[in-house]
Amino acid sequence: MDGYLKNPLPEKEVIVRIQGGSDDYVSIDVEDESSFSPGERVFLYLNNDTWADTKDFGPEHFVVTGASQGKFTLTDNGRVTQFARSLTLDELLEII
Repeated sequence: MDGYLKNPLPEKEVIVRIQGGSDDYVSIDVEDESSFSPGERVFLYLNNDTWADTKDFGPEHFVVTGASQGKFTLTDNGRVTQFARSLTLDELLEII
């Protein structure tokens, strides 16, 4: 992780839990849920998990705010993409 924009935590790494996933036998895809690739650089809006079924399951973790709406992918050319929209990181930070 490179850093926090707001509400910094003492940890350099955080756990982000998403719905769905796969193992050797089953794959569950949840519509509109964020997905991540190894090595992908992202800008995320995160909230504490408050869902009754998962909030106390495992170590402290977060969920992406608004499912896929809270995830922005950082590209190698300094842009931030979400769905079909592309901005510079500075433009996104101005909006925020």
